[in-house]
Amino acid sequence: MRWLRNIFALLAITSAVLWVTSYYYLVAASTPYWQVDSKITFSVWVGRASVGTSHGGMPKSPPNTWGISISPLDDIRDNFDLVRSIGIDFPTIEEVLPPYGFKSFSIVHPAGKWSWTGTDFAFPLWLPTLLFGTWPAIALSRHIKRRYFTAGICRKCGYDLRGSPSGNCPECGRPARKEKPRPEPGR
Repeated sequence: MRWLRNIFALLAITSAVLWVTSYYYLVAASTPYWQVDSKITFSVWVGRASVGTSHGGMPKSPPNTWGISISPLDDIRDNFDLVRSIGIDFPTIEEVLPPYGFKSFSIVHPAGKWSWTGTDFAFPLWLPTLLFGTWPAIALSRHIKRRYFTAGICRKCGYDLRGSPSGNCPECGRPARKEKPRPEPGR
């Protein structure tokens, strides 16, 4: 079970890093699947992730191959503004952000030169961070409590000193700390 908890911790750290990165960069990955010009996509931007499919593309779109791209969000905003300034009715970056849940989209060039359609499922990035991080956080807090706050346990190696008559830990040699007696309530 420790290996599964470690995988959960790794996923929580990865999603937290993606969450922070998403406010500065657009991270996108895609892979082709059985249809021509069809891709399975995963993208992270502005605190959310979306998973979905897309068909077609825009001019200068990368070929239908595996790919990962990382672009600064400022450049993407500038590109959106440039396309709008040419006179193409193109949404702003805020309009493109799908609401949480499923969303279908379709963008067609005014002259019909290209089209881009697809379906996405968007979710907030704090959600996987919370889901994957809960179990490792609970396990870490239990480990710290058991290791450092349990009476009669060596604080260096965790050896049980309750039956040891000497003042030193037989495992690591650390002198055992004498526990102070707690005052009884009401005195």
